[in-house]
Amino acid sequence: MKIDKVAERQAEQKKLAIALAKGLYHYKWIASGVGISEKTIHDWKNNDEDFVSQLHQARADFIYNNMRRAKPEFLLQTADRETFGMKQDITTGSKPFNIIVSGSYPKPQFRTDND
Repeated sequence: MKIDKVAERQAEQKKLAIALAKGLYHYKWIASGVGISEKTIHDWKNNDEDFVSQLHQARADFIYNNMRRAKPEFLLQTADRETFGMKQDITTGSKPFNIIVSGSYPKPQFRTDND
């Protein structure tokens, strides 16, 4: 009986996570809205193909519904970070170099484009 209750609760939490993903894009926020850890979301994604499929569709719906409101320059920056992403010129000594930021919070990736 107890296992059935746990499975029922988890199924309800997954349904809520999918519903929240239509309005909250980031896993951290979705997990918080459900009352679970972000790790739990990732565990479910790794172990439940149906859940991950529905979650990805809900997140795609979020992007589609919100893309119209984004500024064109933001769309370019997010669609092609290499070309339009945030760059910062920094000079060390007399030679400038560029730092290119890719990825997003919480773990952006930094690299330079100089040889």
